[in-house]
Parts: sequence; C-alpha cells; structure tokens
Amino acid sequence: MDGPSVFDFTITEVPVDIQIALKESDKSINDIDYFIFHQANKFITDHIGKKLCIPTKKIPYSLHKYGNTASVSIPLTISSELYSVNKKPELVCFSAFGVGLSWGTIITSLRNCVIMPVEEYNVNR
Repeated sequence: MDGPSVFDFTITEVPVDIQIALKESDKSINDIDYFIFHQANKFITDHIGKKLCIPTKKIPYSLHKYGNTASVSIPLTISSELYSVNKKPELVCFSAFGVGLSWGTIITSLRNCVIMPVEEYNVNR
C-alpha cells in the first residue's frame, strides 16, 4: 500500500464527495448535526473537517478510545459518542473510506433510531 497516495486521495476526494452529498440533498453544513467519519487517524479527520469548515463540535471521535477499528469505526463512533448526547441528532452525515480506495458518503436522519451504548467485555473473565 502506498500510504502517501492513499492519504492524498482521501483528503482530496472525500471532501468533494461530502460536498456533492450536501448539494444533492439540498443541505448545508449548518443543517447537519454531526459528521461522522471513518476513524482512520485524527489527522485525516481533522483535515477533512477544516477543508469543509465544519465546526469541531460536529465531528465526534472514538479513535482515541478504540483506535482504527476498520469497518466498524462509524457504528462504534455513533454508539460511543452519540449515546449520551442530550439532544438526539436529527441529520447526520457519514463518510467512510478505506481499502482499495473505496469511499462513500450518506446524509440520513437518526430521528427514529435507538442508539445503544458500547458494551465492553473483559475477555479474561
């Protein structure tokens, strides 16, 4: 894997994909409660947020707790970081990117969703 090329691809294409999703859904960054990105590393996530001028309070992180958990990073971030918020998020933008230079973005409502907490288990019980 060519790390620098993957990094360049991600910080170039993912913000464009998010802008397209916002335009197609007739929404702005202000309309979205949270932007939840794949938790590859904080530098990439911060860079995407800065490039799109997304307020940091709208970008939850779970990376510091669990590391890069690959395909489960978005649902883990939802459970870890949104379970205890006072106001249930109305609109959320999810953006995932990774293996094989694959990526995708969706804007959806969590209004009628139940967000469960993360259950941590001790394997040495």
